[in-house]
Amino acid sequence: MLDSEPTSDVTIRLTSSDTTAATVTPVLTFTRRNWSRPQMVTVTGVNDGDTDNETVVISHAISGGGYDALSMTNFTATMIDDDITFKGCLIH
Repeated sequence: MLDSEPTSDVTIRLTSSDTTAATVTPVLTFTRRNWSRPQMVTVTGVNDGDTDNETVVISHAISGGGYDALSMTNFTATMIDDDITFKGCLIH
């Protein structure tokens, strides 16, 4: 949500640093009607064949509504891999 009502629509474009590891909600739009309500950002892990956890940086660009000069910190998301490495087992 925004701190104050914008003068026009505010667009926040989100980008994943590695779309082979995770995708992100591409755009949030705040209007004069919804500026005071939170919006959800969804980061979705991409299934791959390895067993490595991967960390991506989510960056963003803000434009419109008097918020163009706003600076926000990027954030990171770690994708916990659901594949496992089979190490073998001993059956007696």
